[in-house]
Amino acid sequence: MPGEVQTLGRSQWIVLAAAFLGWMFDGVEIGLFPLVARPALQELLRDMGDAEVGWWNGIIVACFLLGAAMGGLVFGWLGDRIGRVRGMVLAILTYSLFTGAGYWATEAWHLAVFRFIASLGMGGEWAVAVALVVECWPERHRPKLAGAIGSAANFGFLFIGIVAYLFPVRADSWRWLMLVGASPAVLAFLITLFVPESERWKAARQKAAALPGSASGGGIAASVVMLGGLALVAAVLYAAESVAGTGAFETWVRQVTSLTASGLTAEQHLAGLGAVLALLAAGVVGNLAGRQPLSRGLLPGLGIIAAGYALSGNPALWIPVTVMFVIGATTGTRSVREIFAPQLRWRTILAIVFSAIPLIGTWAAVSGWIPLWVEQMRQAQLIEEHLPGMDLTHVDKRELSTRLEEAKARLPAATWSEIGKQAARAKAGVQIILAVGAIIGCYVAAFLAGVWGRRPVYFLLCLFSLLSCAYLFQYLTLADPLFYPVCGFVCAVSAAFYGWLPLYLPELFPTRVRATGQGLSFNFGRILAAIGTLLMGRLVQMLGGNYADAGAKITLIYVLGMILIWFTPETKGKPLPD
Repeated sequence: MPGEVQTLGRSQWIVLAAAFLGWMFDGVEIGLFPLVARPALQELLRDMGDAEVGWWNGIIVACFLLGAAMGGLVFGWLGDRIGRVRGMVLAILTYSLFTGAGYWATEAWHLAVFRFIASLGMGGEWAVAVALVVECWPERHRPKLAGAIGSAANFGFLFIGIVAYLFPVRADSWRWLMLVGASPAVLAFLITLFVPESERWKAARQKAAALPGSASGGGIAASVVMLGGLALVAAVLYAAESVAGTGAFETWVRQVTSLTASGLTAEQHLAGLGAVLALLAAGVVGNLAGRQPLSRGLLPGLGIIAAGYALSGNPALWIPVTVMFVIGATTGTRSVREIFAPQLRWRTILAIVFSAIPLIGTWAAVSGWIPLWVEQMRQAQLIEEHLPGMDLTHVDKRELSTRLEEAKARLPAATWSEIGKQAARAKAGVQIILAVGAIIGCYVAAFLAGVWGRRPVYFLLCLFSLLSCAYLFQYLTLADPLFYPVCGFVCAVSAAFYGWLPLYLPELFPTRVRATGQGLSFNFGRILAAIGTLLMGRLVQMLGGNYADAGAKITLIYVLGMILIWFTPETKGKPLPD
């Protein structure tokens, strides 16, 4: 096959090192903001209180998830269009420079904008890095490569967890940590100098250029998916009062309309709905622009949006409009239309589902919530030491959150502050355990998938994730000797999917659209994970602050993966499609 690599040399090791470091620093950047969020927002909001801090933190997390999903699509398309190396360089520069730009933030919305732009690169780096590695290395090494790439981000999480354990971030140090986040830009410079381009991609580009016409068979399907997705976003925006918390939609409408009357009037509701429809329209216009050359489509559209922002000066409206326009433009490109064409449509949909299931499991139950659960239980242990008459170990889980608040009222402020510090250290400690488990799991899953096959291993990962999460959440507490070992095992199996996905997703798409297909599939799952996280939050509220019961329920998502995996092709022993 053209461009297929049979031998292993120095250039392959350089490619692997660049991709590994790029994804490892990506993991550092992803884990960086949770460390700085609270002290940064407290400073930027002038100590307005935890309610306002929590609301803005939710906005910034949503910006990250949406940006990462969009970045996988945008940089995947760039990787297929301008090359894997240049696409990876642009992705690393994006996430490093705009993370560092947070050093100069003076308003909370500045952080939201910087986080969104940085997350474009975080989502895009995975798409182009995986495509570059699998195309430059001999195919017999694919399982080992998938394990290495899958574990790279977890090394970044491990590093940032150790930093949090040793050097707690304070209000007077968070800006310097953001500036350190710009350091991977040096890696981008080195990649430009030393990393060779994929010969397989070059051959595919030459072959595609010689073919007449364009892949338009998936145009209708891609447009339907885009319109449906944007309609869902519009519905979620309007339903944000119940989903994201009281006041979310109201606050956004006030920022759009610049009105300050108490309660939303009928006129403000109409203005808010009009803004939502404007977002939907921006996506539709962007889809049409994406079908045109850059000089007649995307660039003039961005110029019009920039002019609108300059005239109105309303970032609450024009930033979302820009996001929707670019998303729509990307879905109108040839490569996106091709992955939704009849030949690849079913594979693309299944790839999205197979990516979303582990993302929901980890974000909404395991790595996203186990540290909070540990912090809560450690608080209970320490309270019992200071208030011997209060038994929190055997209290009903539904009542634990209420009892913690009662204890806070009875303890001196200094004692409660010390309990908080020790509980935070326990949270950082379990985060380190989760990261180590994830690193091991990624390697093991990729190796087993190379030996037993892709489908059986995915089924087993779903099965063991389901059973181990049920055991952890339903039967163990921090006082049990098995608690921390089981936490490590749970993260090993639930994060092992991230060693499986870099192996399987590239095998579903031909070279000319590989970065687009796997980038969209992997990162679109982040949007579904955001929905799962919101559901987890609502479950925790409904269950009276009971993280354990909520986690056990949300991990039932693995049952879906155990069923659907048998409807996808087995690719073990088959060459990458060209």
